[in-house]
Amino acid sequence: MANCSDFQASNLQISHVPVGIVMSNVDEASITGINFSDTGVAFSVYGSNHIRFANNQLVRSGSWWFSWFAHVSNSVITRNSISPTPYGIGITHGQNITVSENYMSDNIGLYLESSSGILVYHNNFLRPATDYQGGQNRWDNDYPSGGNYWTSFNGVDTCNGPNQDICISGDGIGDTPYVVYFGPDRYPLMKPFAPLVTGSVQFAPTSITSQNSGKYLTAKIGLPQGFNASNLIRSSIRLNETITASSVRLVTQPSATPLLIVTFSMTQVKELFSKPGIYTLQLTANLLTNTNFRPFQATATVSLVSS
Repeated sequence: MANCSDFQASNLQISHVPVGIVMSNVDEASITGINFSDTGVAFSVYGSNHIRFANNQLVRSGSWWFSWFAHVSNSVITRNSISPTPYGIGITHGQNITVSENYMSDNIGLYLESSSGILVYHNNFLRPATDYQGGQNRWDNDYPSGGNYWTSFNGVDTCNGPNQDICISGDGIGDTPYVVYFGPDRYPLMKPFAPLVTGSVQFAPTSITSQNSGKYLTAKIGLPQGFNASNLIRSSIRLNETITASSVRLVTQPSATPLLIVTFSMTQVKELFSKPGIYTLQLTANLLTNTNFRPFQATATVSLVSS
């Protein structure tokens, strides 16, 4: 496929071929839900923009590269499962590419060369990655979102916070960076990454006046069945990604699951509003279960009314 735009390929089985899909000089393409197996190179793209490579399964390759992105920009590589091959994903001379939520069990799961603006986070690396002749690339999504899970990371988790220097409790993130060739993952995950968990939140008050509505906005967090409020990492709780919790309290109830009650500064909350109206607030956090590190998200609306 060459010299085109708005290309889509999805829900295909591609196997026993030298090359699965090849693209050149393409703008806007979506490659999703494809099962590649026993190919030489499963996917190769050159000189293209706005490529989405997502939810694909790549099994066994007869080539050094299973998927290769050369001179590609403004693209997303996410939620792919890649098993044994010397190199899982190769990016050379790339710009502004996000690589997230992929499972890679290859000798070198991800290879970057002469690339910049590559954001790599929430991937499970069973083998190392490398950034050869690295540019300005990032191997984590800041705190508290975190970085990647590396089976070779042997650090400990006794502290929390952006500097990992609040040593009251852990947060599912290693206290020391994981060193990637040409760049560190500042927030390596202690357990394998798993997908987002969506829950519920109830805010009080739901109607806020511009002059006076109390000192705090209270949030009562509900988790879906199978999850416990005690698994929510307190230091990771954010409102609209910017406001940290003023207090967090676990409330036990007879014959019911515990509740997590969180408060946020009303002064900071009001700064989110530009004028009277209805606003959707998003509460995010991290969940640490016995087996996984998972992001959590819940949304609800509040209204700002004139006093």
